[in-house]
Order: sequence, then structure tokens, then C-alpha cells
Amino acid sequence: MNQPTSTQLQTLLLAGGSLVVDANNMTALALQTLAFAAKTNKSIIIIKNANKLTSTQCNAIAFAGGGQGNIVFDFS
Repeated sequence: MNQPTSTQLQTLLLAGGSLVVDANNMTALALQTLAFAAKTNKSIIIIKNANKLTSTQCNAIAFAGGGQGNIVFDFS
């Protein structure tokens, strides 16, 4: 599979899958949209290279995920 689109990733989340994504390859808005989709099935998203994001963006993404701890930010 080539690099999946945001729509394809949303479909995976809505089907109950979980994801590891790279913040270097996505906008904060796209990550926020994925987080909202993950909230539906309590899917987990691990965001690598999260140090690219501002604290405001991280908060918005976490809030979109429902604040359930299902969004993991990897700052390593």
C-alpha cells in the first residue's frame, strides 16, 4: 500500500483499527480529524515526531479524540 490518504486512514479508524502516524507527514488539522474518528471506536493513534506540533495543536488533537487517553504523542 502506498502512503494512505487521510480518508483511508479515517476509514481504518472507523472500522476499529488503530494507527501509528508521523506528524511530519500530516497537518495538525488532519491529525485532529483522525483523532475525532478514533473517538468513535475508542481506537488508539500514536503520533510520532509530535515535537513538530505546538502545545495548542496537541491540546486540540487530544480534545478531538475525546480526552480518553487514546491519542499518544511521541516526543522522542
